[in-house]
Amino acid sequence: MKSTLKLLFSVLLVQQSATYSQVYYVAPGGLEVLSADINSPGSLNYAATYAMAGDTVWVKAGNYGAINMSIGHANTSYIGYTHVPGDISSDAIPDSLTHFLQNTYDTIFPTLDGGNRATAGIGVDFVSSNRNNIVLRNFQIRNYQLGISIVGSSNLVENILAYNFGDVNVFYNGTAISTYGNHNTVRNAFVLNGAAEGINAKGDSNLITHCKVYCNDTLSLHGDTDYYIYISANTNTNQAKYNVIENCYIERISRYLPHLGHGGHGLCLTLSYNHAPCSSGGGYCYDETQKLPIVENNIIRNCTTKNIFESVMLRGDKVRNNLIEDIRSLSYGSLNVQNSSRYNTFNRCHIKNTYYYKDPNSSSIYRAPGVDLRASYYGDSTAQNILDPETNSYPWEVQLAACYNTFSNCIFENVASGVLFDSYGDYAYPNHHPLTGQPTDRVNRKRIVGNNFINCTFTAQVSDTVTMLPVNRPSFLIAMRGSSNNSFINCIVSGFYNFEGRRFALNTQQYVVDKHGIIPTVNSYQNCLFHNNAFDAQIPYTDTLLPAWNPPITEGSNNVVSGYFDHCLVANPMFVDDNTNDFHLLSSSPCLDMGMTLSLSDDFDGNTRPCGNNYDIGAYEFQGNCSTTALIDSLTMDNFPVKIYPNPSSGFVTIQSDKQPIKFVKVYDLMGNLVKETTESQFDFSTFANGSYLVNVYTEGAFFPLKLTKQ
Repeated sequence: MKSTLKLLFSVLLVQQSATYSQVYYVAPGGLEVLSADINSPGSLNYAATYAMAGDTVWVKAGNYGAINMSIGHANTSYIGYTHVPGDISSDAIPDSLTHFLQNTYDTIFPTLDGGNRATAGIGVDFVSSNRNNIVLRNFQIRNYQLGISIVGSSNLVENILAYNFGDVNVFYNGTAISTYGNHNTVRNAFVLNGAAEGINAKGDSNLITHCKVYCNDTLSLHGDTDYYIYISANTNTNQAKYNVIENCYIERISRYLPHLGHGGHGLCLTLSYNHAPCSSGGGYCYDETQKLPIVENNIIRNCTTKNIFESVMLRGDKVRNNLIEDIRSLSYGSLNVQNSSRYNTFNRCHIKNTYYYKDPNSSSIYRAPGVDLRASYYGDSTAQNILDPETNSYPWEVQLAACYNTFSNCIFENVASGVLFDSYGDYAYPNHHPLTGQPTDRVNRKRIVGNNFINCTFTAQVSDTVTMLPVNRPSFLIAMRGSSNNSFINCIVSGFYNFEGRRFALNTQQYVVDKHGIIPTVNSYQNCLFHNNAFDAQIPYTDTLLPAWNPPITEGSNNVVSGYFDHCLVANPMFVDDNTNDFHLLSSSPCLDMGMTLSLSDDFDGNTRPCGNNYDIGAYEFQGNCSTTALIDSLTMDNFPVKIYPNPSSGFVTIQSDKQPIKFVKVYDLMGNLVKETTESQFDFSTFANGSYLVNVYTEGAFFPLKLTKQ
């Protein structure tokens, strides 16, 4: 009998739990009850405290004031609505800052307004409950220290309008949405003016998607956004893996506003450092735990930034093996890799218009590079507790900076410099350092090595796109840190005055000076094309190692080029349109089929590489008829419709078309110079210098690029 009663009691409990899930309604001024009656709603805080697992709380639009909503149980849902449940879609979130400023949302969303962003605490708190599987959707949250704080896993935050958080002058606080845990999703959030941070995720397999983060903070006492979207390690697990940031937009408004002094870190993968002031001498010191965090196998893709100092930032020794793909920086921003972060891949990124920037706090002029590779800032200068700073890593490896990263199919358009090998201001050891009084060795220590630039296009900026002032002597490389064994393969470099320049350490008026070889950059250049640079005369074609020079600081000494050059061209790349910066290649481009064959499978547009026998040079692969666009030795192709013979030749050559008649022929040398143009199918080749030539044969409606050798 007792066992029968126990079984019956268990069945009743199961039935009760299966039917327990409830739907409740809340509204501003609601009663302190859980109400299932939409016409007699309860209060939001009461529902957040007492709604149980499986319950759904419908939250009516209106101003709920300065409440601190603390969610009490896992597996609960809190969904805002305007008039009837389910009437808010993702389209209700503003699609731009202009749209937001032109509208009011207090009558559309349930609104939590803390009133004082420096002291109001947390708007929606998952922290004290540490709950999982919570849904928070369709809310407006503003004027708190922290908007939404999630500790837990498998939570969803969606359709959120969040603005005005924190005060960095009181303390470094002010985050719109913070997640700590695994498998959390932040989707379709509009964030404005997080004084410290916009959106962050700490843990594994989190997703931040279709979010917009802006800063136009007009209250100078709060400060402007520091980090816009970032992933960092969870301190419980010491890792952040398999996270994704995708389809997001970040913008800083505007670089000229005097209160927006911080340039901003945009899309970030970084370690969270537990640092404290050193016991003496100033600076910050670290403990052994700083060697532990890992940030790897994360993805940032299909995002856009504007007016952000670091469009993408990777920082930390174990920030490795991450993929950054399809990133667009519309102005000012760079791809920034710091502090021995390595083995990361940047693919199909487009950085443009990195013009002069006047910092309102210091009146300095800044010229952003396309890629900024840096040594550590803290590792040397704040290492009071390092016994041997030459061999130990606190927290980053002393002997390496940003190394072994790959940049493929990237376009660096109108950049003030191509690549910066940056010292990060590390000029001398401070008083509290074991090597105090000695200059830092920026040539041999923390070297920047092993980075690869593959099929990238670099073009220099000649004027600021906003002020229209001329850019002063753009440098392809800026050398502030020793670098070697970095490689440029199949790249186009166009329009730079200096091959290598150097920053003034303290000058606030001119960012770059001509000072070549003081910190030499002995890197390799293979199958690259140089065009319209002041140093083009110093670029050899093949198999040449030019020495690293150490000339004095001489105005105009821009032609000192060092490095290993193999099969490089000095020629017009023949872009589709130089005026509009359309860097697709014309059919007559000398870049066609002249690249080194690598493992890339596509180009900047996602088209297949190679489209022909070999890779093209630059970010784009010419997309003519792929069966005929290669530079072809036609004698090896029995069925090829156009043939040139004899090949090699020392006299007359004949071009034969099996189908359509030949309209005209153009012959180019490997420098891209047009050396002959004819409408005849036969011409004298005897007077040409020995070597290889590009022969473009045009028929009615078709084009055939061939290779011809003079011997």
